[in-house]
Amino acid sequence: MASFYKTFTLKMDILPLVIHLVLLDTYQSFFSNTPFDLSTIKSHRNLTCSNDFNSIETFTDCDYCVYEYFSNGTNSVISYDCLYLTNTYRLVTKRCSGFTDSSDIGYGVCSQLEFEYFDIDLLCICATDFCNQNFTACKQSVDTRSKRDWSSDVCSSDLFLHQ
Repeated sequence: MASFYKTFTLKMDILPLVIHLVLLDTYQSFFSNTPFDLSTIKSHRNLTCSNDFNSIETFTDCDYCVYEYFSNGTNSVISYDCLYLTNTYRLVTKRCSGFTDSSDIGYGVCSQLEFEYFDIDLLCICATDFCNQNFTACKQSVDTRSKRDWSSDVCSSDLFLHQ
């Protein structure tokens, strides 16, 4: 019985050391991997888009241009945006008509969330230079691109996220 107790105690003394070595190896392998370098990812469309700030300056090196119109019946606001690398409007487009999972470009009316104060949200995401100057230009850009087979019209980082 004494030899069993010594063996059991010895195993219990070694167990924390074994756990520590296993975890240490795991941590070392984590830190020895090269980090993800965002500087290697480049915009593949290099679009120029209108912006909210003024008519002289523009967004450059964009993957997509965005036109969004909000109205609450009394006031209206137009927002211009540029998307780099990933479609940050992906969740918004899920509640808008005219968008699909197979393409990031599209246009349509978006349903209102309970905390939003506007009645109308018209969203258009396009992929040609200055296509977001107004809704008509944005819609024409989307319609023109939609006539071609643009099944690859999804940001590469979005494809990675949806795998």
